[in-house]
Amino acid sequence: MSIDDQNMVLALLTQAMLGAISSNFRMVVIDLDRPVWPISFFLEKDSAIDREEIEEITSTFEVGMMDVDIPCAGFKAEVFVIPVTQPLPEAPGMKVFLKREAQ
Repeated sequence: MSIDDQNMVLALLTQAMLGAISSNFRMVVIDLDRPVWPISFFLEKDSAIDREEIEEITSTFEVGMMDVDIPCAGFKAEVFVIPVTQPLPEAPGMKVFLKREAQ
């Protein structure tokens, strides 16, 4: 995948997340090196409202991907709940969102 295609995918995902990220989100990562792209959402605590927002984000991202000519076998959303007292894992892929947290 070209750098232009990668940038377009990241822009579409970022656009899909506009207004949907709450203070409960810790990190969002997408791995474009896999056939089916995992989009990993890391939350501080489980929340039905945030899970609904994640569904909305992925739906909006899917619609955006229909408008571009970028080969994609699909993507899947993964939700991980990791309390702020625990460090975030080193997730493969590109960070699209990372919450600033006290050290």
